[in-house]
Amino acid sequence: MEPKVTVVITTLDRLGYLRQAVASVTEQEHVVHELIVVDNGSTDGTVGWLDSLAGQGIATLRVEPDPMLPRAAKIAVARNAGLGPARGEYVWFLDDDDRLRPGSLELLASTLDRHPGAVAAVGARMRFGEGVPGGRVAHPLSPTVGDFRRELLLGWGFVPSQALCRAETVRRAGGWNEEVSFAEDLDMWARMLSLGHVALRPETVVEYRVHRGQSRLVDPAAGHDLVLRPYATALAEGDRARAGRLRCAGRWWDRANSAFDRGQPGRALTSAIRALVLAPALVRSPLLRPLSTRLIVRSSLRSFGPTRRWVEARAERPATATPRRGAGFLS
Repeated sequence: MEPKVTVVITTLDRLGYLRQAVASVTEQEHVVHELIVVDNGSTDGTVGWLDSLAGQGIATLRVEPDPMLPRAAKIAVARNAGLGPARGEYVWFLDDDDRLRPGSLELLASTLDRHPGAVAAVGARMRFGEGVPGGRVAHPLSPTVGDFRRELLLGWGFVPSQALCRAETVRRAGGWNEEVSFAEDLDMWARMLSLGHVALRPETVVEYRVHRGQSRLVDPAAGHDLVLRPYATALAEGDRARAGRLRCAGRWWDRANSAFDRGQPGRALTSAIRALVLAPALVRSPLLRPLSTRLIVRSSLRSFGPTRRWVEARAERPATATPRRGAGFLS
C-alpha cells in the first residue's frame, strides 16, 4: 500500500535526539506512512545506527555536504534529497531534535483531506528543554483556514516540524532553496503561501526542543527583510506600498519580541504599539491575535513591579500542551 504521508528527518551529529525523533514517527498509528532519514555528514555514530535500521521499513540516505555552504543551505540540500524519493501525498519535514506527539500524522492528514485547497496543515508546538521554561507556544485555539500571506509579512511563521505539506505543492514551489544563507523555512513558506491557503489546528502536534545547538538570527527584523524582499510584493497581492507598510510593522514586531526575550518589557511594549499603529491586523487576525495579545499583556504586566512578580510566579507552574483560554496565555 502506498503511504499517505512521508516524514523526512534530516540529521547531523544528534544521535541521542534522533533516536527519539525516529521513535515518535514509528509509533504513529491510523495512517499509512513512510520515514526517510537523511544523514547530512554525521560523525557521531549516526551512520552505524541508521545501518542497524535496515529491514525495519525506514529508508536512509546520506548526503555529503559542501563544506563551503552555510548551514541553512546544507539543510535545504538534505531536505530536497529526502523529498526526491518521497511517495506520500503529504510530506512532513521533522527536525532531528523534535518529537511528534501521538496522533499527529492522522490529525493533520485528515485536515488536508478535508481542505483540498490548503497547501499545508499546521498544528501547535510545545516547547521543552533542559533549563527552558516549557509550555505551549501561542497558537489559535480553534480550527482556522485562511490566506496568511499578510501575516507572513508581519513576521508570523512556523517551524517545519509543526507542518504537514502537500508534496506536490512543495515540488511546484521549487523545493527547498539551496542558495539561502539562513531562514530556509521562511523562504519556503513565502513561496508556498502564494500557492494556497493554510489550515491551522489548535492541537499540539510536536514537542519542540530548545537547546544550545540551535541557530537563531541575531537580528530577526533585518533577516526577515532580506529573505522576504523578493516575495514581498507578491505576498501583498501586487501592492508594493502595502508590502512596505506591512514589513515596516513586521520589523517593529520582531523588535518587540526580541526586546521581551532580552528582559526589556518596556521596550517590547513600545515597539509592539508602533507595530499596531502601522498594522492593526496584528490584533484583528485570528492567527496573530493570540501572539500579539500575549506579548502586549505580558509586556504591560512585566513593566510594573507588583504585576511582574505575579506573572513570574505563574511561570513556575507545570507546563501543559493543552490549549488554555482566559488568562492562560499569560504564562
